[in-house]
Amino acid sequence: MENNVVVILLYFVLLAVFSTGIWLMAERKAGRPFPAMQWVRTGIFFFHSFYFIVSAVKYVIGNGEDTLLESFWDMGFQTLVHYGVALAAIAVIVPLAVRLILQERSVKYSNLLNHYLFFGVFLLILCNGKITNRTFTWFYAVGILASLVTAIIYKKDMVFAGGRECRKNVFDVLPMVGSWIIMNGIFLPSELYLSNVDEFNNPFHGFFLSLVLGAVLIGIIVTALAVVMLTVRSLVFFKLLLFGIVLMSYLQYIIFNGKLDLLDGNEQQWSGTSGVVNACLWLIIIAAVIFAGIKKRKIIRFYNGICLYICLIQVITLGFLCITTDLDSSPYRAGFTDAHSLEVSNGKNIIVFVLDNFDNQWFQELKAENEPFVEPLNDFCCYDNVTSQFAHTSTAIPYLLTGVAWDEEMGDGYPDIAYENSSFLHDMKAYGFDLGIYTHGGYLAEKEYADIFNYSEKVRRKSNVRNTISTMWKCSMYKTLPFSLKSAYMYYTDEIKEMAETQGLWDIDNDFPFYENLVSEKLSVSSAYENAFRFYHMRGAHAPYYMSADLKYDESGREVNREDQEQGCLRIVYEYLEQLKALGLYDSATIIITADHGNGVTYNSGESQPKTTSMPILLVKEAFQRSDEMQMNHAPVIQGEILPTIIRAAGGNPAEYGMCLDEVSINEKRERSYVSIYKNYIIQYIINGDANDINSWKIKKADFEE
Repeated sequence: MENNVVVILLYFVLLAVFSTGIWLMAERKAGRPFPAMQWVRTGIFFFHSFYFIVSAVKYVIGNGEDTLLESFWDMGFQTLVHYGVALAAIAVIVPLAVRLILQERSVKYSNLLNHYLFFGVFLLILCNGKITNRTFTWFYAVGILASLVTAIIYKKDMVFAGGRECRKNVFDVLPMVGSWIIMNGIFLPSELYLSNVDEFNNPFHGFFLSLVLGAVLIGIIVTALAVVMLTVRSLVFFKLLLFGIVLMSYLQYIIFNGKLDLLDGNEQQWSGTSGVVNACLWLIIIAAVIFAGIKKRKIIRFYNGICLYICLIQVITLGFLCITTDLDSSPYRAGFTDAHSLEVSNGKNIIVFVLDNFDNQWFQELKAENEPFVEPLNDFCCYDNVTSQFAHTSTAIPYLLTGVAWDEEMGDGYPDIAYENSSFLHDMKAYGFDLGIYTHGGYLAEKEYADIFNYSEKVRRKSNVRNTISTMWKCSMYKTLPFSLKSAYMYYTDEIKEMAETQGLWDIDNDFPFYENLVSEKLSVSSAYENAFRFYHMRGAHAPYYMSADLKYDESGREVNREDQEQGCLRIVYEYLEQLKALGLYDSATIIITADHGNGVTYNSGESQPKTTSMPILLVKEAFQRSDEMQMNHAPVIQGEILPTIIRAAGGNPAEYGMCLDEVSINEKRERSYVSIYKNYIIQYIINGDANDINSWKIKKADFEE
């Protein structure tokens, strides 16, 4: 997408320069002066005119919910030619048409539309995070009409700064722009990183340099556009408006927010009253700031002092955090690579696919609606009454790799306790298995690393500059904007991970690298080890959705849905199974397809029963198991019984880990547990009976931290 963005923007710039040249010649022919700064303002006018034309076309043809640049993410050469030729013709027509229709008012019209766009785009991006083709088309159309009417009615000349005064305005606007940029572009992202070092994959120096680069670029763009596009009076209003936003942003994150879940972007809910009061407070204080500044210009110096104070406090705080944070232990120095991910052994092969968030109910719906699609799984036994121990990946993966059940005494310290009390991976190593654990490094304990072949301490990551800047601005806006606007800046943990670029590291948020390598390089047999245990943690059915049913990548995430991604991730598994068959190793392999957890349980405070159930997909093919159709097992099993099943297949003693899946009787009466542990709460559910039946689910205990 980055290349397409550069091509499109550069082409708009070239067209704007060309149209400005035509306009300039027409103005000179009419004997009207055309100051140098007006050339720039006119070029900006034509730039957003072409942006509007293409955005409107994209809106009409069905890309209304994308931004213009998102709608060109997969642009080919033919698309560029089609748009390019038409825009080249328009670049000649537009300046001549505007000059012909408005004549001497044409310059005023273009400057008025520039004003409208400057303030409008600034506020739209602030409120929505981005501007879709639909929004921009309607917004710009209103601007055209408003600017036309104003150009005809408004008789006074528009006074712009020039020469020395223009340079002075640059320094005048810097305190407001600088404090806004430093707060949102540098301080808050750096504070987030240094307070959550273990959650970031990219090294701090690259992360920080990306932030500084982004801050400098954004600061230059905002300052330059404000000084060039705005009249003397409008620039004063902009400075006052921006100071009001800076002041309220600062107060929002240090006082008004309360407790926020910062790193993952899980949406918080605020009461309607809180949202209204918060929004009104913003509007009242910003209005008061503007009114006081317009009435008494000297007060702007006081505003400048507050901006400098905010910057100074944040710089000192950031310096303290840098000194007191141990960056040498950052996780970017190590991780789980994709080494051996395409290798199997000539001996025993035990293969586990963990398709994240893939709910059993969704699989049953897929099976009922499209029976032929699941025929590659005919040799498997489907356990359709299974429960996971946990609701979230951070605890579910440790459970799948330890089998240690949760109890209340463990609280939210479960992962460390589980690994301390399990020898599963060590036992598998002792049975002669090469261990390939393909997941995120944070889901395992350090004591397990020595047994896992694909763990490496020589991983080197670098920051993706564009992703780092855009994601961190989103995080900052989520923290500093009023409650009513925060939803526009929701973000996912995979966006944090995408800020780092690493070759050869396993990616649980993107299944395409694994699939592409599988197709191009194929599975192979290694003689370096006797047996192989492979644990593939994949994105599976987890939102947001980027994978089509036929394994095409959709960067926008709007052309595909959950059902598409379910089929796509299963097709990757099917490809793996076919290659196992080609190697003659499918029959002897033990293969398990499951999920770390199912879909999230809906819970209403104060009620004794959840609104929905949650069950992971679970299909098992043991060695030399063959069938003409998928077998269904309705026994009340738990995911903890996967480990004894694996130990048995490895030749060990499964009784040390509990019952195997196929040893659980369909008539067995047992109470199963499902726990949701996240940040400031722990909710425990118990299931008595069929887990598919909502009436079998009860809320046992719900603990919330204040």
